[in-house]
Amino acid sequence: MKKKTSKFGKIRELIPPSESGFYGQALTFAAAFVLANARLVWNMSPFVAAFAASVPGKRSIAATLGGCCGCLLNIDGAYTARLIAVTVCTGLINFCLYRSGFVRNNLMAAPVSSALCSLLTGITVMVAQGFSPDGIITYLSESIIGTGCACFLSRLSFTRGFFKGMNPLDTRQLSGVLVFMGMLVTSAQTLNLEGIRLSDIAAAVIILISARLAGISGGCAAGGVMGFAVSISSTNLLLGGLYTFGGLAAGLLSRFGRAVQCIGFAGVAAVMVMANVGRYNVVSIIYEIIISLLIFTLIPKKFFEANSRFFVSDDTVPEFEAMKKALLLELESVSGGLDEVSQAVERIADEMVKLENSEDDRNVSVQTRRLVRDQFATLSTAVKEISQSFCGETKFDTQASARVSAVLAGYGINPKEVVCSTTGTRSKIDIKADKINSKISRTALTGDMEAVCGYKLGIPSVIHTDDTTLISFEKRPKYNLRTGQAQHTAEGRLCGDTVDSFTDREGNRVIVISDGMGTGPKAAVDGTVAAWLFSKLIAAGLGFDSSLRLANSALIVKSTEESLATIDSVKINLHTGKAEFYKAGAGISLICKGRKLYRAGGSSMPIGILREIEFDKSEIKLRRGDRLLMMSDGVPQSAYKEIAGILSNFNKNDPSELAERVVEVALKYSDSRRPDDITAVVIIVG
Repeated sequence: MKKKTSKFGKIRELIPPSESGFYGQALTFAAAFVLANARLVWNMSPFVAAFAASVPGKRSIAATLGGCCGCLLNIDGAYTARLIAVTVCTGLINFCLYRSGFVRNNLMAAPVSSALCSLLTGITVMVAQGFSPDGIITYLSESIIGTGCACFLSRLSFTRGFFKGMNPLDTRQLSGVLVFMGMLVTSAQTLNLEGIRLSDIAAAVIILISARLAGISGGCAAGGVMGFAVSISSTNLLLGGLYTFGGLAAGLLSRFGRAVQCIGFAGVAAVMVMANVGRYNVVSIIYEIIISLLIFTLIPKKFFEANSRFFVSDDTVPEFEAMKKALLLELESVSGGLDEVSQAVERIADEMVKLENSEDDRNVSVQTRRLVRDQFATLSTAVKEISQSFCGETKFDTQASARVSAVLAGYGINPKEVVCSTTGTRSKIDIKADKINSKISRTALTGDMEAVCGYKLGIPSVIHTDDTTLISFEKRPKYNLRTGQAQHTAEGRLCGDTVDSFTDREGNRVIVISDGMGTGPKAAVDGTVAAWLFSKLIAAGLGFDSSLRLANSALIVKSTEESLATIDSVKINLHTGKAEFYKAGAGISLICKGRKLYRAGGSSMPIGILREIEFDKSEIKLRRGDRLLMMSDGVPQSAYKEIAGILSNFNKNDPSELAERVVEVALKYSDSRRPDDITAVVIIVG
């Protein structure tokens, strides 16, 4: 049975969906219609042509039709015909360039077409009516103003709607928005109530709001644009000066609150009015200022909180200040990691001494002093590594930092430091804030951060300390890794192999396998200590070489007996796919790229034996679909050939299944008389 549709349902069916583009075309038509009615001094009207030339090509027809319809409201013979001709020419040029695909960027095409169409049609009119100095000045001025407006308008993202507030505005975009508003204000100059012009009230409110949201830069830009707009649309130069200096005062005082901001703007208005009594109708201007201040005061606080994140404030620090803060954040992380490691080593050493029965060796003190010296040298190397990381192509975005701070304030978070940095293809946001005690949706916070930064972010990592909270966002990487592992314990329930996996501060995925000497509890302790120390140091921000030396020193002093472990690690850049292998006493790793197999690894010494220790290093570029196999030294070399065949022919997406099959093959080739722990870690790049 067919269901009846109500009258309201039929009406809703007639309403176009938001994604259809109808509303964007309608707004474009309406804006062009209004701009066509703007009349400046000398009867100039340059705005509609600049608008028709600047909108995206798919909306140029709507802009052209709206402009022509608006022109018909003011029939003025040759002037109206010329204005229609300019609008049609600029709109058609824009549309043709869009359809041909010849011009992808409208930044230059819009000003050029606006200028040429205005000049050529003006020359045509003067050829027909005769040349005159006034005509030359008028058409030349109109062309210059239209070109300037097109330069600003072409930088705006009209394709995403008219200033929906979804994109953060830099200084140039903010200027474009203000120019567009100034054009609309100028077009509404004829609207007045008992001599009080609504356009003047709107201009003053726009200045105060801009100063409140963007500080001095917003106040100066808005004041200059609105002052110029009213000056070229009327003979009232008083408002031009009032808006210019009033915007400066409002911007300077914006940080002290809306009340002080209003007092500053009113003070400038009072001085300008008293200086021009008798020259202008100051009574209507006084009413306009009072009404605009009242409107600004009544705007809800939530409006500014919701929109401040899309504007850049004047509290942004210079780039070198941001670099200094970023360096301090890095050093603070390193210091915390080293302190935690040193305390852990001390506890481990105390526990191990209790288990020892042998007497102290007189050479222990000598060895200890050497190790301490080595650790100081290693720390010096670590600081150099951190310093070198800042010498690369790292850029700091202070404007993005300001927008991030505004977002955090909207969540009730008080940020102490915010650093937005980009190195190559990797971008990150480091935040140090007062300790957060309330529950905050990480998904919602991430979405707002993406809106102000302009790129996709992963879910943030959050670390709470006694009085601060550290939040770190990373740009969503190009690659993802699916990992799986399998182990076989040769003796008891404790495995001597330890696996650790984490993402470092540079956006790399790091996987570490440590194999303690022998089997059983002692091997498990050595493997766990080595993997934990090494991973903790890397995660804190130290380089691989420095972390290796520190972990080596710690393992040497852990016990009076010989204590050693292997380190098998890989660092995979999730943005570029570059994989770097670092091996100390570890076996080979296999990389399968399609049907081709590659090996990584060579001869090297485990840690915990010699003071001097170095990694065996190699690297390879990974792509989607590549498979990587890491194995502990419990896998016999005789099993490598069969394992390589399994790795090459494996066509499933389950890395754990592949790891289990590798362990099964390794057990088949193992010597039962000398059992050893076996670990296999499989990584599939997606």
